[in-house]
Amino acid sequence: MMDSILELEQKIQSIEKELRAVKQAVTEMRQLPKQVLSDEICVICYFTYSLLLPKSGGQKGIIAGNFVIRNMGSSPLENPYICLRVSPKEHMVLSAKLGMIFNTIAALIH
Repeated sequence: MMDSILELEQKIQSIEKELRAVKQAVTEMRQLPKQVLSDEICVICYFTYSLLLPKSGGQKGIIAGNFVIRNMGSSPLENPYICLRVSPKEHMVLSAKLGMIFNTIAALIH
């Protein structure tokens, strides 16, 4: 019983440490627009995903992901290239949706 409580406390401390790191990164990201005053390109890109494992052996797993490009600069991005590497490529099916989610969310928040 004491071991499981100790393990839980360690997990909580680990999650709190991760949370502090994320908060620091968000604080730094919020300061970026103030730093970019010229026409230089300043972009933040990240990929989030979820792995959906099959319930039975005969089914295929699915990776549902989001690739986000956030333009922090003052110049518009024109024709950005996104490269994904999958091995073996025969085992992948790719579909995409393009949109301006952040602009919509920002309009709803403000």
